[in-house]
Amino acid sequence: MASAGLNDTAASWAVSADSVTVYAHKHASSIATYLWSSMNGWTIAVTVLAMLVAYDQIMYQWNKGNLPGPTFKIPFIGPFLESVNPKFELYEAKWATGPLSCVSVFHKFVVIASTRDMTRKIFTSSQYVSPCLVDVAKKLLRPTNFVFLTGKAHVDYRKGLNTLFTRRALEVYLTGQEDMYDTYFEKFVQVSQEEQGGKPIPFMPWFREINCAISCRTFVGHYLSDEGVKKIADDYYHITSALELVNFPIIIPYTRTWYGKRAADMVLESFAACAAKSKVRMAAGGEITCSMDAWIKNMFESERYREAIAAGREVPEEEKPSHVLPRMFSDFEIAQTIFTFLFASQDATSSATTWLFQILAHRPAMLDRVREENLRIRGGDRNRRLDMDMLESLTYTRAVVKEALRYRPPVTMVPYEAKKPFPISDTYTVPKGSMVIPTIHTALQDPEFYPEPNEYNPERWISGDAEKATKNWLVFGAGPHYCIGQTYATNNLIALIGKASMFLDWTHYPTPLSEDIKVFATIFPQNGNASIGPEQKQARSKFMDAWDGLPLWARLITPPPPTMARVPTFDALIHDRVHPTPTMIKTIADTPSTEKILIDVREPSEYQAGFIPSAINIPIASQPDALFLPEEEFEDRFGFQKPPPSKEVVFYCKAGVRSSAAAVMAKQSGYEKVGEYRGSWLDWEKQGGVSR
Repeated sequence: MASAGLNDTAASWAVSADSVTVYAHKHASSIATYLWSSMNGWTIAVTVLAMLVAYDQIMYQWNKGNLPGPTFKIPFIGPFLESVNPKFELYEAKWATGPLSCVSVFHKFVVIASTRDMTRKIFTSSQYVSPCLVDVAKKLLRPTNFVFLTGKAHVDYRKGLNTLFTRRALEVYLTGQEDMYDTYFEKFVQVSQEEQGGKPIPFMPWFREINCAISCRTFVGHYLSDEGVKKIADDYYHITSALELVNFPIIIPYTRTWYGKRAADMVLESFAACAAKSKVRMAAGGEITCSMDAWIKNMFESERYREAIAAGREVPEEEKPSHVLPRMFSDFEIAQTIFTFLFASQDATSSATTWLFQILAHRPAMLDRVREENLRIRGGDRNRRLDMDMLESLTYTRAVVKEALRYRPPVTMVPYEAKKPFPISDTYTVPKGSMVIPTIHTALQDPEFYPEPNEYNPERWISGDAEKATKNWLVFGAGPHYCIGQTYATNNLIALIGKASMFLDWTHYPTPLSEDIKVFATIFPQNGNASIGPEQKQARSKFMDAWDGLPLWARLITPPPPTMARVPTFDALIHDRVHPTPTMIKTIADTPSTEKILIDVREPSEYQAGFIPSAINIPIASQPDALFLPEEEFEDRFGFQKPPPSKEVVFYCKAGVRSSAAAVMAKQSGYEKVGEYRGSWLDWEKQGGVSR
């Protein structure tokens, strides 16, 4: 009976199931219609969004594998908002998590390498990776730009470009570089002393402009007008902004990438016009004055050589080009390449220049050594033009520049893209299409190779072992895509700071943030563009107001109140003066000249106790108006003729404070050639100098 009952139940279930199946088949379309109609637009949108979020998270976790990184990704955008104003401390924290770490921004998965060996592996693995810079880079520099080529095409291209940075070529460029130094040093002094009345101003924008001008003159010569150079310098900020590590992935009107694309198009158009002019001039046998000329001349020589070989003519070895180019390049192809040179040099060199001026402003002994070395290799004549032999003999200046590049490397990271799965370590493979970023900064801060890496110490390049750490010296990259202009870039910084040391003096106004790092494509001082704001003016005391009310000459010799001395302006005050060395002072003392007048600005009692031979006495503290007096009144007061403004005057005092004030006052009163013996009387005695 039980068995029969079970069978009956089973039969009933079978009939019921069949009935449901038949019903479902008959009414399937009705059911689907019902389900669809019960879902409104919001339900569909939320469902699709949830699926996309889930997919985004799954792909992030899949790509992340065992790498350190955020546990979950902020849907779609990742840490994009952090990257809008990147903090250097966040980069350091990321590097500290291990040899490899990761993030995901928008659609791009990013692997970050933080050790020297991982970084070198990326640089040298061209079979797996290629430079990508950032997503928008190909839109600005153009996809056909040689920097994006790989393999034989890239190697052949670079061979032709390497000839533009030989020792001979670099010497040709020196003339144009020095012309730009002269032009902009005059502008620096004019802006700081005349237009701003000696008040501190931000100089980082000026350093960007001078480096843009130097690059343009080096790469395209005078085919580009001064107005054209200024236009590129002014607009280049937009290109830098568009090429930051993280930006919106598509170009939308009035965004940073949109402005950057417009500026890049303008540069390419300008450089293409320059290329057309250079072709005409080189075809007519003109002399090489810039990189563009050298490259185009090589194109014409290569074309004649290829034609001769094709015609069966024998070409003497001495007439064969050093590198035979495969073809003539179009004006636009030339423009793309020269634009790449500008891109590679502009921000990095501007960063290095800013740090160099700041570093040396607070290390006067180092600046004095730079000045003395640059004067010595010119035989004491600061106006003597530089050549390669002199440049290569600047041992200490070169060490100062190399240490600045190590201490504050302009480029901290260089983005690459994985062309195929990249087995970067034994336990992790970078997915195809991911961005992989080698980190330069950590290799240059490695205490194993650079003891006390947070200390700025040029001596490590002279008497230390820094030169031996070649695997850590990644300032200019490594592997097939290393920077071909690295010698030019280093030499330019050496020449620039060397000449500045002889013709300029600058005062840096530090703040607690002066050594902190701001990331803007490259790295700059955190508050490099700051100036005094209303909140700082409101904090002024009655003593500061009283100091402001003093005449100019009195302010120059009266120290400001302590609160004023600490006003955070991070600006620079540029002066046009030279600082003679003790050797130069001895020459003036031993062989008096009417062209160089040595002036002791101490009080008469100090002067009478002993002075440097041939020096005259003009006590600047008790007679602060002396240099402003008419000639007759000056002679009546002091009993000797006033030094003519056309002569070179060199001031000294006891320790260099009063002489510095006197040098500024001399410039204010019309003297053009002004020198200041910084060590003054104390240094003269220390050096064993005789006295009268």
